[in-house]
Amino acid sequence: MALTFTYADALNFIRNQVPAAAEEQKAPIICNIGTNLIWNAFDWRETIEVLPPFWLSPEVQDYGAPLVIVPADFLGLREAQVTDLSSIPPAKYPIRILKFLEPTHMKDLPRSISYEPSVNSFRVFPRVPDSIGAARWKIDGVYKKRPMLLTSTNYTATILPFDDLYFQVWIEVLRWASFSAVGDQRAGQAVQRGNGSVQYTGQLANAMAFIQAMAANEGFNLGDTTVAPSEGLSVRGNL
Repeated sequence: MALTFTYADALNFIRNQVPAAAEEQKAPIICNIGTNLIWNAFDWRETIEVLPPFWLSPEVQDYGAPLVIVPADFLGLREAQVTDLSSIPPAKYPIRILKFLEPTHMKDLPRSISYEPSVNSFRVFPRVPDSIGAARWKIDGVYKKRPMLLTSTNYTATILPFDDLYFQVWIEVLRWASFSAVGDQRAGQAVQRGNGSVQYTGQLANAMAFIQAMAANEGFNLGDTTVAPSEGLSVRGNL
């Protein structure tokens, strides 16, 4: 993967194609708006990180500081599983990711997990039984990262977070962001249609078309979806 182009390179490329006030006065804002559009469109491999594993503890439902630290760049869970290290190989049981879980006194091997922003912690459901704990059971997973915040002091030297192959995508997206930052009608908009689909107009339509093409290309490069499991299926044993 080649990562050599900077945000400054992309802005310089479109300098003569966008309102001067947008590029000169709002460059960091433009960079953040454009990054967010690409970042949130799909779960790109560049936006996903391995969740630091944490141990399950008896009678505990919430896992946060000081024993479990939620990553500073955490945006949302994408995959999670309970891992039993007592078996060879370790058995993994996928668990559901939900937006909200109620506190409970029910006890069983956790089947669901959520992130609770009010306490900056992970909550499992049901509550962990007395018979479960370290160093046998742990939670693994992956999460979506927050994009880096671009400021007036760092945007010019910051490398674009995607392969140089997609530099043209950034050109179209930052062109849209430049129009949007100053209220230029050429930015276009997203229009909700009666059938539930979304139609894009103006430069936003161009930007989204390039993002869709980028997603299709990434899916092709990552290979076919696995149909058979990559490892043997496990059956829950006694807790």
